[in-house]
Amino acid sequence: LKAGSGSVAAFGGSPLTASFTFTNPYANNNYAVTVTGEDARVWTIQTKTSTGFTINSNSSVALTGPVYWIATPFN
Repeated sequence: LKAGSGSVAAFGGSPLTASFTFTNPYANNNYAVTVTGEDARVWTIQTKTSTGFTINSNSSVALTGPVYWIATPFN
């Protein structure tokens, strides 16, 4: 199990996205990511690899609070 957070400043672009890299990568990309943000968004995961992933906020409206994530392996 891996967990972390991203600050408002970690997200950029249009729509707002942020990439996260694991300190200790998984052996493969068989893991699920759960995202909870203080802002109401429909979060999606893109470019998931064994070393990390990108969270897409699906919005260009600035965030006002941090975004929390949990990566859980399922293999």
